[in-house]
Amino acid sequence: MVEQKTSFPIYLRTLRRTHALTQKDLAFLLGLESRSSVSMLENGTRLPQRQQVVICELLFGKTHEALFPGEHAAFAASLKERCYDLLGADGESPAARTKVLEAAITNLELAEVVAA
Repeated sequence: MVEQKTSFPIYLRTLRRTHALTQKDLAFLLGLESRSSVSMLENGTRLPQRQQVVICELLFGKTHEALFPGEHAAFAASLKERCYDLLGADGESPAARTKVLEAAITNLELAEVVAA
């Protein structure tokens, strides 16, 4: 059994049911062989492939952040920490590098405020 560390299975089942789709319907839309593949996604024994995540974003009008809230927050925190580390790593960074790192930190901090 694959260890599932995200809420994706819960969201997928809820979204599918909310939109009156059967597992067979969703399997077809995701390009999967059978409804049992959707069942495995919904119970967390199968991890979604990137293509399936993108299809779910398009189909249900949800962002990656909405489909994987815990994962998104963890990635954001990790990226912010690495940006700070890279900024402090050396005294003379190229301006473009400094600019993108500072912009990323600003965006991540704004997202934290909005989420709070």
